Amino acid sequence: MSAKPELDFDEEEVIDLSNPEVVQKYKAAAEVAHRGMEEVMKLCKAGAKIVDLCAAGDKFIVEECKKAFPKVKIERGIAFPTCVSVNNIAGHYSPLKDDKAVLAKNDVVKIDLGAHIDGFIALAARTLVVEPEGDVKGKVADVITAAQVATNAAIHMLQIGKTNEEISEVIKHVADAYHVTPLEGVLSHQMTRWLIDGDKVIMNKPMVDQRVEKCSVEANDVWCLDIVMSTGEGVAREREQRTTVYKRSLETMYMLKLKASRYLLQQINRKSPVFPFTLRSFDDERQARMGISEMASHNMVDPYPVLFEKDHEFIAQYKTTVFVLPKQTIAAFTPALPEYVKSEYTCEDELVKKALATPLKAEEEKK
Repeated sequence: MSAKPELDFDEEEVIDLSNPEVVQKYKAAAEVAHRGMEEVMKLCKAGAKIVDLCAAGDKFIVEECKKAFPKVKIERGIAFPTCVSVNNIAGHYSPLKDDKAVLAKNDVVKIDLGAHIDGFIALAARTLVVEPEGDVKGKVADVITAAQVATNAAIHMLQIGKTNEEISEVIKHVADAYHVTPLEGVLSHQMTRWLIDGDKVIMNKPMVDQRVEKCSVEANDVWCLDIVMSTGEGVAREREQRTTVYKRSLETMYMLKLKASRYLLQQINRKSPVFPFTLRSFDDERQARMGISEMASHNMVDPYPVLFEKDHEFIAQYKTTVFVLPKQTIAAFTPALPEYVKSEYTCEDELVKKALATPLKAEEEKK
């Protein structure tokens, strides 16, 4: 991949959802992402090494993206490296090749990944329980159900004119109904071509000390809707676990001193100049591990640290890409609750019920 992706659209050509070619590319990326998700989910068995699952997800995305628009010379591939985060790990767990961590029965697993076709991005995350023995009940069922219901409600809320504050409020009401907590610090971002984290955001849990600008959903918006729930306090913190996922900070330049750092920068420019990457993805992982420290210390990369809730708590996540068309809202993936998940609670909240009842497609005007 070149250091700066070449745009194959004319400068005056529209590159949002009003362009049918753009819609095709978004849909192609979404199909790859969700088929990749299915592939990783099949591999989630007791004893499976987490690094193998992540590598399998990344390999699937790279290979399948090549099949989209095969006659057109465009960039395509991973928009977010496959992460497999277990139980109280909130996210970004994409270990290096020497990692020994394996899945166990009844682990609560979040799979998070993304693909792009020509810079048009589709991201996805789902939650499952590894080889459950019968129905899953208790707080695990509550947190998974809450994340699933909140995601569906938020999809219905992503309508033209709705505000980010209204959507955050619905997420809170769902969490309250299932006696869980939205995780702090999680943001749903509007996305544009080559940009995974646009300026317009929806807070998973509004905080007094973390302000975002009020914004409205507009026609032709593309959103990465990211809903994360916790059975604990909803506060995730770093531990000693090594950060392996980073994104190049294009605003920061620095003359690197170490040979390993210069090697890594060259690899980033070639393979992942604008999207997040994992150190495992480079030809020489040892050099990458050595070089990342100098780049990070000079703010040349933004880290995606591995975050943890308290021990014995559980995190559930659903993420999907949502397209807001002038007369219709379309989710690339609408999560269904795993049939083995049986929460003792139901959501009778009127605000949530109203959100879920909102039609995704505008009614045709009567002649």
